[in-house]
Amino acid sequence: MQERLQIPGDSADIRARRARDRLAWALVELIQQTDYAAISVQDIAERAQVSRSTFYAHFEDKDDILVRYNVVFGQMLGAQLTWDEAASRYRFPIAHLFEHVQQFRALYDSLSRARKLDGLLKILRINMAQGFEPLIRSRRGECAATLTPVVAHHIASTILSLLVWWMDHHCSTKTSEMDQYFHDLIAGFR
Repeated sequence: MQERLQIPGDSADIRARRARDRLAWALVELIQQTDYAAISVQDIAERAQVSRSTFYAHFEDKDDILVRYNVVFGQMLGAQLTWDEAASRYRFPIAHLFEHVQQFRALYDSLSRARKLDGLLKILRINMAQGFEPLIRSRRGECAATLTPVVAHHIASTILSLLVWWMDHHCSTKTSEMDQYFHDLIAGFR
């Protein structure tokens, strides 16, 4: 997984991109140290070493950062689904994703306590599924156009459902086993 994704904004100017990146990573760092609900815009701006006006030039509030990041992260994950011709099945790098999320365990827990996790997972699922659709459509052909979004949603939901289960069970199962479980669960989809 890429550690730093470019968060979209009104300006593609390099200074604006850098400011958005600094603000987003400041929020990530703060979430890993304290409860999400306790973090203020001022805290984020100070950590990013920018002014509050710079923060508001790029984001409405701290939730805006999370939503935009999840959209971009979901799109990036949506491009990770592949078709394994030899095995005649879809493949997704579950182990790699789980290891990435495990590194940000404190962030996951903080967002869960703040009751932000469900909404963010929904955004992630929608964007992943949209990213899966072109590959699924190419496999299913145009005659199955109505089924494509259903299959894409199912695969994205399965990934995130397993991720939540795994995190809620303190990552007690090896990522390689979770990878196998996932691929077994979606084996029948073509």
